[in-house]
Amino acid sequence: IPLLNNVVDHILSSGGKRLRPALLILGAEMFTGVNNQVMQAAQVIEYLHTATLLHDDVVDGAETRRNELAVCRIWGNEASVLSGDYLLSMAFNLLTKLRNLEVLELMSETTTMMARGELLQLTSSFETANEEEYLELIINKTACLFATAIKTGAILAG
Repeated sequence: IPLLNNVVDHILSSGGKRLRPALLILGAEMFTGVNNQVMQAAQVIEYLHTATLLHDDVVDGAETRRNELAVCRIWGNEASVLSGDYLLSMAFNLLTKLRNLEVLELMSETTTMMARGELLQLTSSFETANEEEYLELIINKTACLFATAIKTGAILAG
Protein backbone atom coordinates (compact mmCIF):
# COMPACT_ATOMS: atom_id res chain seq x y z
CA ILE A 1 0.00 0.00 0.00
CA PRO A 2 1.84 3.12 -1.19
CA LEU A 3 0.33 5.45 1.44
CA LEU A 4 1.34 3.12 4.27
CA ASN A 5 4.84 2.78 2.81
CA ASN A 6 5.16 6.58 2.74
CA VAL A 7 3.94 6.90 6.33
CA VAL A 8 6.32 4.19 7.59
CA ASP A 9 9.26 5.68 5.67
CA HIS A 10 8.49 9.07 7.21
CA ILE A 11 8.32 7.61 10.72
CA LEU A 12 11.54 5.61 10.34
CA SER A 13 13.46 8.52 8.85
CA SER A 14 12.42 10.83 11.69
CA GLY A 15 14.52 8.92 14.20
CA GLY A 16 13.52 7.77 17.62
CA LYS A 17 15.50 5.93 20.25
CA ARG A 18 13.77 2.53 19.90
CA LEU A 19 14.01 2.31 23.69
CA ARG A 20 11.12 -0.14 24.14
CA PRO A 21 12.57 -2.79 21.79
CA ALA A 22 15.96 -2.29 23.45
CA LEU A 23 14.42 -2.91 26.87
CA LEU A 24 12.72 -6.05 25.58
CA ILE A 25 16.04 -7.37 24.29
CA LEU A 26 17.74 -6.48 27.59
CA GLY A 27 14.97 -8.32 29.43
CA ALA A 28 15.83 -11.44 27.44
CA GLU A 29 19.58 -10.99 27.84
CA MET A 30 19.20 -11.05 31.62
CA PHE A 31 18.31 -14.72 31.25
CA THR A 32 19.15 -16.92 28.27
CA GLY A 33 19.65 -14.31 25.60
CA VAL A 34 18.11 -13.19 22.34
CA ASN A 35 16.31 -15.59 20.04
CA ASN A 36 14.04 -15.19 17.03
CA GLN A 37 10.94 -14.83 19.20
CA VAL A 38 12.57 -12.04 21.17
CA MET A 39 13.36 -10.14 17.97
CA GLN A 40 9.79 -10.60 16.70
CA ALA A 41 8.44 -9.34 20.02
CA ALA A 42 10.76 -6.31 19.81
CA GLN A 43 9.17 -5.55 16.46
CA VAL A 44 5.72 -5.90 18.04
CA ILE A 45 6.61 -3.44 20.81
CA GLU A 46 7.82 -0.88 18.28
CA TYR A 47 4.66 -1.33 16.17
CA LEU A 48 2.50 -0.77 19.25
CA HIS A 49 4.45 2.30 20.29
CA THR A 50 4.38 3.79 16.80
CA ALA A 51 0.65 3.15 16.47
CA THR A 52 0.03 5.05 19.69
CA LEU A 53 2.13 7.96 18.44
CA LEU A 54 0.11 8.14 15.23
CA HIS A 55 -3.15 8.15 17.18
CA ASP A 56 -1.85 10.52 19.87
CA ASP A 57 -0.78 13.12 17.33
CA VAL A 58 -4.32 13.21 15.92
CA VAL A 59 -5.91 13.48 19.37
CA ASP A 60 -3.47 16.21 20.45
CA GLY A 61 -3.57 18.07 17.13
CA ALA A 62 0.22 17.83 17.00
CA GLU A 63 2.12 19.74 14.36
CA THR A 64 5.40 17.88 14.72
CA ARG A 65 6.84 14.60 15.93
CA ARG A 66 10.60 14.20 16.45
CA ASN A 67 11.28 17.59 14.82
CA GLU A 68 9.46 16.57 11.63
CA LEU A 69 5.94 17.29 10.48
CA ALA A 70 3.52 14.86 12.12
CA VAL A 71 1.99 12.24 9.82
CA CYS A 72 -1.45 13.76 10.40
CA ARG A 73 -0.18 17.11 9.08
CA ILE A 74 1.23 15.59 5.89
CA TRP A 75 -1.37 12.96 4.95
CA GLY A 76 -4.31 13.91 7.19
CA ASN A 77 -5.97 12.51 10.29
CA GLU A 78 -7.58 9.65 8.42
CA ALA A 79 -4.28 8.32 7.09
CA SER A 80 -2.66 8.72 10.50
CA VAL A 81 -5.42 6.83 12.36
CA LEU A 82 -5.69 4.10 9.74
CA SER A 83 -1.91 3.64 9.62
CA GLY A 84 -1.90 3.35 13.40
CA ASP A 85 -4.71 0.80 13.22
CA TYR A 86 -2.79 -1.16 10.61
CA LEU A 87 0.31 -1.25 12.83
CA LEU A 88 -1.82 -2.45 15.76
CA SER A 89 -3.21 -5.22 13.58
CA MET A 90 0.27 -6.18 12.39
CA ALA A 91 1.50 -6.25 15.99
CA PHE A 92 -1.19 -8.69 17.08
CA ASN A 93 -0.74 -10.76 13.93
CA LEU A 94 2.95 -11.15 14.81
CA LEU A 95 2.04 -11.92 18.42
CA THR A 96 -0.13 -14.86 17.39
CA LYS A 97 2.83 -16.31 15.50
CA LEU A 98 4.83 -16.41 18.76
CA ARG A 99 2.34 -18.99 20.06
CA ASN A 100 2.85 -17.73 23.60
CA LEU A 101 -0.43 -17.12 25.39
CA GLU A 102 1.27 -15.41 28.35
CA VAL A 103 2.85 -12.80 26.07
CA LEU A 104 -0.37 -12.37 24.08
CA GLU A 105 -2.35 -11.78 27.29
CA LEU A 106 0.28 -9.34 28.57
CA MET A 107 0.27 -7.34 25.33
CA SER A 108 -3.53 -7.32 25.24
CA GLU A 109 -3.72 -6.04 28.82
CA THR A 110 -1.07 -3.44 28.04
CA THR A 111 -2.84 -2.04 24.98
CA THR A 112 -6.03 -1.80 27.03
CA MET A 113 -4.13 0.14 29.70
CA MET A 114 -2.63 2.43 27.07
CA ALA A 115 -6.06 3.21 25.62
CA ARG A 116 -7.29 3.88 29.16
CA GLY A 117 -4.38 6.28 29.66
CA GLU A 118 -5.26 8.16 26.49
CA LEU A 119 -8.88 8.45 27.62
CA LEU A 120 -7.79 9.61 31.07
CA GLN A 121 -5.65 12.29 29.46
CA LEU A 122 -8.51 13.35 27.20
CA THR A 123 -10.92 13.73 30.11
CA SER A 124 -8.56 15.05 32.80
CA SER A 125 -7.24 18.45 33.63
CA PHE A 126 -3.56 18.53 34.54
CA GLU A 127 -4.10 21.77 36.44
CA THR A 128 -6.45 20.08 38.92
CA ALA A 129 -5.01 16.54 38.92
CA ASN A 130 -3.58 15.31 42.18
CA GLU A 131 -0.49 13.11 42.40
CA GLU A 132 -2.50 9.87 42.42
CA GLU A 133 -4.45 10.85 39.29
CA TYR A 134 -1.29 11.93 37.51
CA LEU A 135 0.49 8.66 38.36
CA GLU A 136 -2.51 6.66 37.14
CA LEU A 137 -2.35 8.53 33.85
CA ILE A 138 1.37 8.03 33.21
CA ILE A 139 1.34 4.40 34.35
CA ASN A 140 -1.47 3.63 31.93
CA LYS A 141 -0.35 5.81 29.04
CA THR A 142 3.42 5.33 29.08
CA ALA A 143 4.99 3.24 31.83
CA CYS A 144 3.03 0.05 31.15
CA LEU A 145 4.63 -0.44 27.71
CA PHE A 146 8.12 -0.06 29.18
CA ALA A 147 7.30 -2.66 31.85
CA THR A 148 5.73 -4.97 29.27
CA ALA A 149 8.82 -4.74 27.07
CA ILE A 150 11.12 -5.93 29.85
CA LYS A 151 8.70 -8.60 31.06
CA THR A 152 8.13 -9.92 27.52
CA GLY A 153 11.86 -10.29 26.95
CA ALA A 154 12.19 -12.24 30.19
CA ILE A 155 9.22 -14.48 29.37
CA LEU A 156 10.50 -15.31 25.89
CA ALA A 157 13.99 -15.98 27.20
CA GLY A 158 12.52 -18.66 29.43
